[in-house]
Amino acid sequence: MFELLALLIFPAVMAGLIAGLFGLGGGAVIVPAVFYVLTEQAVAPEVAINIAVATSLATIVLTGATSALSHHRLDHVDWVLVWRWLPFLLLGALLGSTIVARFKTPGLIIFFGLFLWCVALISVLRSQAVRSQQRDRVDWAAPAWKMPVIVFLIGAVSSLVGVGGGTMSVPTLTAMGRSIHRAIGTSAAMGVALALMATLWMLLTFEPTGVDNTLGLVYWPAYLTIMPCTLIFAPLGAKLSQRIAAHKLNMAFMLLLLIVGARMIWVGVS
Repeated sequence: MFELLALLIFPAVMAGLIAGLFGLGGGAVIVPAVFYVLTEQAVAPEVAINIAVATSLATIVLTGATSALSHHRLDHVDWVLVWRWLPFLLLGALLGSTIVARFKTPGLIIFFGLFLWCVALISVLRSQAVRSQQRDRVDWAAPAWKMPVIVFLIGAVSSLVGVGGGTMSVPTLTAMGRSIHRAIGTSAAMGVALALMATLWMLLTFEPTGVDNTLGLVYWPAYLTIMPCTLIFAPLGAKLSQRIAAHKLNMAFMLLLLIVGARMIWVGVS
């Protein structure tokens, strides 16, 4: 088991950097890694995906908090917007985490793989938007009644696949006219609340899995392996987001998502 857990170190480092650079909780990397470790220990895939999602959300609580604090110090968090959106985000998190806690199905593995492909597409679109001239942009303004629905869906889908929500909230915020740095910081703060709500709710409502070394649905050996790496590298990612053009890293991240997404879909189908 220790050899398998050692394989989580590199994904954990990547997750921390991604959290700081792009405002993502790192779940897009952590979930497949934990899923692989569990299935290599003969845990059924439909059970492993639920545990991987819950473990990812648990790590995002502290990782996201570290990232959000770093962005707050840089004045990149729109706290007014965070508090305005919070009730709808948490309601969505309750729905998604309830599904993860109560249902075990290979369909969630396929859904996660498709989600990674969508993340890759969004990464390409966001990269193009960041490189475009600000004067050529037209800020998007949704009708007031639509934003609660959008934020609710961000919370539901994010908790369903074990991510912090930045995949969807950062593009939404930039489309509304926020700068990319402020969108990333605000997204990181939202991700902390989302992950905390989802993790606590799953601890209260989960169905027993019979898998050793779990508390609720959180796989503690993986959690304790991942946390030190993400806590160290999330602040570094936040600082790097100020200093480098991240489009090359973004492209590498996109290719990784396409490959891992294809693998997850194949496992779910087979």
